[in-house]
Parts: sequence; structure tokens; C-alpha cells
Amino acid sequence: MGCSKPLQPVDEEPEEPEEAVADLPFFSRYQEQFSFSLWPEVVVEDASLAGVGWNFSAAFENLAAKQRNNPDWRTTFDIPSAELSAMSTRNLMRTCYIYPYNRDWQAFDDDYLGVLTVISRFNGWQELMRRKQAPEELLHLFEEVEHPDEPGSFTQPMNYTEYLNSHHNYFGIEFLALVISTAVDYHKFSRTQAARLAREVEKKLSEMLDNTDNYSYVGHLRIDYLLGAFLACRYDDGLSAEDRQFLSDYLNPYSLAEQFGIIHTAGIPIKQDPATGYWLVDEDAIAKAMSIIIDSLDRLK
Repeated sequence: MGCSKPLQPVDEEPEEPEEAVADLPFFSRYQEQFSFSLWPEVVVEDASLAGVGWNFSAAFENLAAKQRNNPDWRTTFDIPSAELSAMSTRNLMRTCYIYPYNRDWQAFDDDYLGVLTVISRFNGWQELMRRKQAPEELLHLFEEVEHPDEPGSFTQPMNYTEYLNSHHNYFGIEFLALVISTAVDYHKFSRTQAARLAREVEKKLSEMLDNTDNYSYVGHLRIDYLLGAFLACRYDDGLSAEDRQFLSDYLNPYSLAEQFGIIHTAGIPIKQDPATGYWLVDEDAIAKAMSIIIDSLDRLK
């Protein structure tokens, strides 16, 4: 699996995502572990929905008691069904962005498993993936938010003052990029939207590369490069077969835990030092992937 074939170009009019996918989505390998469906075919027509967003502050009241008494305590953060079904897709997107447990994806060695686990625990993310306008709202929000000048601060596009005062989510943009990667993988963006996304990924990478004192490859840049790699595999018809295979390997997490006690994270290729036998981060492979991705983003935009 991974990114095995380029997808064929389509006309820009009408401006709709393509339906035919040349190979199985990368994330489909995880689907059997979860009861929800990533990007289901049947979508909710959401143009008339105008409900307001959801404030999680009330859910934090007596949280300790909820955790003691309810093994599924995270469900106490679900949006009530009436409010969820009426909420506009834009407000739903912003509500999902500040879901307090988005940060739980970092508890997993496999980033992809982490992001899908978070989605499986929150009805807001699952509802968003059923909305027709969700890809556009994901893209719009990604264009709106910025990486903070210093890690540890938080860019928040909504005025949820109570939430921000006590429950910062420092990794909102990284998690958003991973969710967008699932939409790219399932080819939910039109060509025009993919070009906008390519421009925004390139912009965010450039800003972080200009500030390497605060942003490292492992700490922040890697997630946006993963998103760029998904874009390249799904939308770049100019990507060579050799580079496509290289990015497929770059995107794939795998485990060496049984043999060496090593977990490989997607976007951090490793190699074995022939002299010592130690497994090391493959800096050359990272540099090659970064170059391929930037070239692809230039073609796509």
C-alpha cells in the first residue's frame, strides 16, 4: 500500500473531488481496528446548517469524579447529538480543533494509529468526516492558523476564553495536519484545493525552516513533511516511479521492536551502522525526502 500510482488529472469544472482512486488509501490498513468509517461515501448536505460551536469548559467540571466512575470518561466530552447535527461545518471544524484530547495522538509510537484513535474517541471528528464541506473547512482552517513564534504557545482562531485559560492544546496544528493527511489519502480534495494546500504546506515549512532555533525536524517539521508526502503521492502526476516508491517507504511506519527494541516513526527513516550495528536516524534519507517533497509542492501549487 502507500502511494503506488499517480492519479489521473481531471477537469477543473465542476469543482468536485475525484471519485475514482487508483489504489487503496494508506490509512485503510488501520480501518479494521475501529468501528467508525474514515471519510464515508454518504455525506451530509450541510449548506443550511448554522449551529454555533461547542465550548468544552463545562466538561472539565468534576472531571476527576468522571474519570473514577466512568471507564469511558472521554465520552463526556462528546457533543450532544442535537447540537452536533445542527452545527455548521465551519463551527464544527473549529470545535474539533480545540478538542482537549487531540494531544493524545502523541502517546502512540505510530502517529497514524494515534490520530485515528483520537478520532474514534470524539463524535465531533467523526461527524466532520460525514460533512460535504469538511475538506474545504479543513483547508480553510489550515490556511488560517500559524505555527507560533515559540513552541509552547498556541494559535487559536476562536474566542473560547475559558478553555484557553486553563487547557491549552499545544499541538493543534500538527494534529490538524495529520487529519488533513487522511483526507488527502482518501482523495477528498479537488485539484484546485490540492494546489492551495500545497502552497500552504510550503509556506509553513519555509517559516519553520527560517526558525530552526525553535523548530526541529523531529519536533515539528516532520508532520508537515508527511502531509506534503501524501500530497505528492496522491496528486503529483510528475512524480517519478522511483521517487514515488521512496516516499512510500518514507510514509510507512514499521517496528523493529522484537529484534532490536526500536520503533520506527513515519518520516524518520533509520539505518544500521555496519561498523557498530547500532540503528541510527538516516539523515541522508530525510534530506532526500525533503527535497522530493518540496519539488512536488512546487509542481502542485
